[in-house]
Amino acid sequence: MRAWARKHFLNHRGWRAPGRFVVLQSDDWGSIRTTSLEALAALHHCGVDTTACHYLRYDALATDEDLEALFDTLQSVRDRDGRPAVLSPNVLTHNPDFAAISASDFSCYAAITLQETFERVRACDNRYRKGLTLWQEGIAAGLFAPQLHGAEHLQVGRWLRALKEGNPVVREAFDYGMWGISRKASPHITKSLQAALDDDLPADTDFTKTRLADACNAFEKLFGRPSASFTPPNYTWSIAHEIVLKAHGTRALQSFTRQRHPTRGPVKPRIFSGNRSPIGLTYIQRNVHFEPSENPEIDWVARAINEIHTAFTWHRPAVISTHRVNYIGSLHPANRSRGLAQLGRLLRTVTGRWPDVQFIATETLVDLLEGRMDAPSMAPQS
Repeated sequence: MRAWARKHFLNHRGWRAPGRFVVLQSDDWGSIRTTSLEALAALHHCGVDTTACHYLRYDALATDEDLEALFDTLQSVRDRDGRPAVLSPNVLTHNPDFAAISASDFSCYAAITLQETFERVRACDNRYRKGLTLWQEGIAAGLFAPQLHGAEHLQVGRWLRALKEGNPVVREAFDYGMWGISRKASPHITKSLQAALDDDLPADTDFTKTRLADACNAFEKLFGRPSASFTPPNYTWSIAHEIVLKAHGTRALQSFTRQRHPTRGPVKPRIFSGNRSPIGLTYIQRNVHFEPSENPEIDWVARAINEIHTAFTWHRPAVISTHRVNYIGSLHPANRSRGLAQLGRLLRTVTGRWPDVQFIATETLVDLLEGRMDAPSMAPQS
């Protein structure tokens, strides 16, 4: 199917929006991915193609400078009601505790919370001086509206088994406080380490359900409310995970067009915004792809504008997938500059082409999809 026809097909069903809404959804916030250029060099020496995966090359815990630059970009553009663009960061609430895992000879998993993560990195790197305080400032300013992405972006059982078996690439990454090596970067990685809710063994499912409950509780403790939506890592989840989410107050699932099931699961029908899962969670379909770090040769602004136009043609909300990696400059400052320049150009083009557009957070979209509120009409901020 030609690309333009496919985009129209993916938007031809679903909830009919009572206005032109743009939602920015961004995964991976809070997760430690690449720890340093030294770590990348060591992995390259072990045969990892560090240029094959843009996440491995550019992604890291966001510094204060990363966030401040992102907030400046969001603040620079206003919608019809005078509101700035708002990003919904999908948050990982924990990171592996490498010292404790090593002490157990890779037999037991241990994790640290997001608060502990920032405390540890701040102690040795002053680029994280504000840390989560800056997140709260972004929330208060209406620029940052967190949702849940899980405990870790990591299939823990698979990872521990690889460590125990002495996988050379996984062990080398571990020594540098890393785990996120993609399959495209090394033949030593045969199954995704990022698909946190996938499973190989029955015990994996029991573990992932427990970790998902831990993530829900940690999110509510950190932000003072349950997460309205959840983005499954690698878009992989099962009905067992939905039951956990619903019990903790989650109402919606962010995904692309299909649910990826754990290894032994069946394929499910296509997802459209406003449709419901078997247990009643509301689907949010991402219908715009904006990932400047993925391939600098692509005109991502033009591509996204075309996809937004298609969404608006069918009276759908434009739900933009734009991962954290696009706005991170701690490893390569040019990556952040490029990503934010393109984001700013995209937002300015949107407001210029559709002056009646409204920037809304994911939670507002969930309320609209569930009929909990009418179309938002907000007074401009001073």
